Amino acid sequence: MDKKLEDLAVEIVELQEKLEEVEEINKYEKRRCKLEKIKAALKLTAAIGAVPIAGTALTTSMGWNPFKLNDEKKTAVITTEIDKEGNIKEEKEYKSAWEKGTTSEDGTVYYYTKWEKTDNNNYKRTKHVYNVSPKSIDVIIDLTKTEKEITKSRMDELFNEITYYKDTEYRADLTEKEINSLPYIEARIKSFDKEDIVIKKETTESHAWKEAGKIIIEALFMVIELTILGERHFFSLQKYDLTRKPYLNSEEEELKKKIKAKHLIFETYPYNIKDDDIQ
Repeated sequence: MDKKLEDLAVEIVELQEKLEEVEEINKYEKRRCKLEKIKAALKLTAAIGAVPIAGTALTTSMGWNPFKLNDEKKTAVITTEIDKEGNIKEEKEYKSAWEKGTTSEDGTVYYYTKWEKTDNNNYKRTKHVYNVSPKSIDVIIDLTKTEKEITKSRMDELFNEITYYKDTEYRADLTEKEINSLPYIEARIKSFDKEDIVIKKETTESHAWKEAGKIIIEALFMVIELTILGERHFFSLQKYDLTRKPYLNSEEEELKKKIKAKHLIFETYPYNIKDDDIQ
């Protein structure tokens, strides 16, 4: 074989060995960079998911599972309605403190003034609405039983520390009885019997309120956690690892081009084969 061709073959082999070394280095760097991205993604997932996961684990260990309706204590809620004659009607239902509208006791007294005739021959009266304590129920019943006219000043005297609002009602026609009726009151009182407790399944509403409370608490802890991590440049470091490119040896492409060129020369190099070479 021609000496120049032999030298060319040796050079090609040396270039290929060098290329293999560079490719191995670049392959390792790509793998390392990919692993760093996976680690950064896992760190971010752990940082964001740590609080909700811990919150779920804690509530579950305490006996409340966010993924199903749980047993809970329900207190008797008694709604007492008092009409203008002093008749009392009571309804009882069991609700938890988490169910909407059952977080506190309350009472409402409606005071209706006497009907008055307007200029256009219609009628109007004023309804005063007082927010009262359930403890006022006896006073309210006494007022309905009185034979005296209930005046606005008397209402203010009895409930002077309770805020109220008023509304004007209009009617086109009234019965003779309605026209002659004196001012009266009606009331609706909601109270709890804390001794009357049952164990029942949560309602969807109650479960949703608890879940909302859990989410709010977790959100507050997440804000604290993210603030601390932000101060320690945690997110900027993970962003760097997620977006950075591998530091590759730039010789790889250059070596491939050189080998390709050498191969082309080798394949097209003119030489003669002698008879003794064949033998």
